[in-house]
Amino acid sequence: MHSQKKTTITLRQFIAKSSTSRPFEIPNYQRGYVWGKNSLLYKDDSVTHLTKSLLSNFNEGKDEKDLFLQGITVTDEAKNSSILLIDGQQRTTYFTLMLKYLHSVETIPLIYSVRKESNKFFNDLDEDRLKRYCTCAPDDDDYQDRFYFRKTLWILEQHLKDIDKKKFTEYILDHVKFIYVAIPGDKAADIFTMMNGQKKTMRQEELIKAELLRTSSLSKLPNGETSIITDDENLSIRHRLAREWDRWLHWWNDEDVKKFFQLGENERQLGWLLPLALGEKGITLDELKNTYFKKEESPIKLAKRTFKDLRLIQKQIEDAYNDAIIYNYIGGILAFKRKDKSAMYNFLKWYIVDNSNTQKDKRLKALKKYFDWSLIGVTHLEIVSNNVASYNEKCVNFRKILKSELLYRENYSDAANWLLRRNILFDCQQRKNKQNIPQGVKFNFAIWNERSLEHIIPKSRVFHVNAGQVFNHIDELNDKLVIGLNPGDKLGTDNKPIYWRDINESEHGPAFSWSEHSIGNLVLFYKNENSSLSTGEFDKKKADLFSSNNEEFFQSRHLLHTVEVFSNPTWDPVSVNRHQEEELSIYDQDFQPIERNDNTNEA
Repeated sequence: MHSQKKTTITLRQFIAKSSTSRPFEIPNYQRGYVWGKNSLLYKDDSVTHLTKSLLSNFNEGKDEKDLFLQGITVTDEAKNSSILLIDGQQRTTYFTLMLKYLHSVETIPLIYSVRKESNKFFNDLDEDRLKRYCTCAPDDDDYQDRFYFRKTLWILEQHLKDIDKKKFTEYILDHVKFIYVAIPGDKAADIFTMMNGQKKTMRQEELIKAELLRTSSLSKLPNGETSIITDDENLSIRHRLAREWDRWLHWWNDEDVKKFFQLGENERQLGWLLPLALGEKGITLDELKNTYFKKEESPIKLAKRTFKDLRLIQKQIEDAYNDAIIYNYIGGILAFKRKDKSAMYNFLKWYIVDNSNTQKDKRLKALKKYFDWSLIGVTHLEIVSNNVASYNEKCVNFRKILKSELLYRENYSDAANWLLRRNILFDCQQRKNKQNIPQGVKFNFAIWNERSLEHIIPKSRVFHVNAGQVFNHIDELNDKLVIGLNPGDKLGTDNKPIYWRDINESEHGPAFSWSEHSIGNLVLFYKNENSSLSTGEFDKKKADLFSSNNEEFFQSRHLLHTVEVFSNPTWDPVSVNRHQEEELSIYDQDFQPIERNDNTNEA
């Protein structure tokens, strides 16, 4: 059980526990001051509700009643240079502002660990500013604490402007009472989490940040020794590390970054950074302690070492994100593994952490191999162990899939993955330097949630012959059509060509032995643009895609493989056959069987 000291005290006694040299401190894991917002518990906001309660119990010095508030929990160990407020920051801040408003001689010395703007507000709160804040409702402010500090002062003015300020000050100092709970400092963050179980849950990332900032700047060590650094140096260290953490947070909250790394809206404040440092399922304060704080070293050194590890991992991630070719390979791999968070983690840990010290050329070569092998379904363990037997087997299987005449219907995801790879590799070959070496351009992975496969010859224009009967694109019997015509010779009622193919017989020649659902007739498109093109003929689609005035198809113009296909002068069943052979030839060139040698594994 945690060691706790509980005492019922007055507000005056609470203030007496502190001093300007040993103030109350609001730690980093506390959220900002928000009193002044509409309350879910009361019809009034919290400032108005508590102020009305105080006024109701205050009777100009006659029969005044005590007002008991919820307890305030602190860490007030003598070795610390401040009294840490674990629970009760909103009430403490409220009374700090109220005593400022009342011009009380008794004031609450209050500081914030790293929120410089909050400290600045109180330091700058002279008589002129106080008068202005009390008489003018606050405008919008981009800093939350400052906005609600000002709103609190304004609300107090509405209720207390006619009160006897001296008497009311004496009343709140002696008649506001609460339980004062003191707990050990090493349990502070954990107890804060438990105490706030019924409130908005404290995120583990915030607890980890708070613990790292706390231990990186201890003025006294757990063994009782005094740190060699001064309090000013402690504060400087906290500010620097907090700013660094917040920069990482800002980077991971960028919408493009979140989409690229396939992170949900409320998923992980620091994206993949902490998982890569602590383990896939270890984003907890306990795991931080188990991973980094088990050694018999100074907690200050351990905290700084932890920050150094996080800094190195974050740099590896940002460097990869900023290199166009590496960005493209990583984005493709994450797309192939979409929705499998465990597989994504295994890959990122392998590349970002395990191979961080590998020579650049070898690392890029290994990443390209991972990119290719992932496409055809080779698993992470098989890739990192160089399981050639699995690669060869899946290489053959994927080619069979890619060759299928019903690829669109039966293996849509595989077709989309192949075409994604084709477009990515086009982008990797762009922007050549003076040595004619491609530097690449970043592929726009926004398409992956909006992707669609476009039939170049519209499937609605294709009819097929099966055992002498004619069927439309959804395999419904159609007796009104005449068979035996050459592809494209017959026009429909809308004067657009009808294309024929035969799925059982070969005597009609090559023009009939094709499929609109094969890789030869498919390209990658954005879903909304696909719906606009789906029934158009090749010439119409091409004109729409390349028209400089048609912004509707702007997104798909970055798909360079798609653009290359539409650069053909014409498109008919013979073109489909030719294009399918070209795609299969590229596959055969890029995915050749590997002979076993001493460096391969067939397990």
